[in-house]
Amino acid sequence: LRKINGEIINYQTNLKTKHYPTEGTIRGEGIAQDITERKQLEAEREQRNKELKEAFKIAKMASWRIESEGVDTPLDKIVCYFSDEYYTLLGTTAQEQGGYKTSFKDWIENYLHPKSVPNIMIAIEQMAFVNEAESEVEYQLVRINDKQS
Repeated sequence: LRKINGEIINYQTNLKTKHYPTEGTIRGEGIAQDITERKQLEAEREQRNKELKEAFKIAKMASWRIESEGVDTPLDKIVCYFSDEYYTLLGTTAQEQGGYKTSFKDWIENYLHPKSVPNIMIAIEQMAFVNEAESEVEYQLVRINDKQS
């Protein structure tokens, strides 16, 4: 829709129709909602995400997260989620590795350099027993292309 001043506004409509063959009519009713502000916020968020991705690329940074059901969760049940940038640092893509999700055990076996395993395990163990923690851990990853050579 367009306002009188020419400004375009975005609407979303939930529409329900019903056919009445005996009367030869179709009736519809719906609810319309102005979603202009939501669309503007989505566009701003998309632009910020593009800028953040570019900043990560320039800085050679990537994001990830790890989820566990608790301190006694086996390594193959702890789940890691990696961003596209993380896979780029590894010299591969999420698609080539079967998606954005992998087990912590698979990450250790396939991406983490063996010399780094003790540091990572100590950090994970320390963080498992507190409600909230921050730490900085240095470790080495094995680039996928390097493993295949």
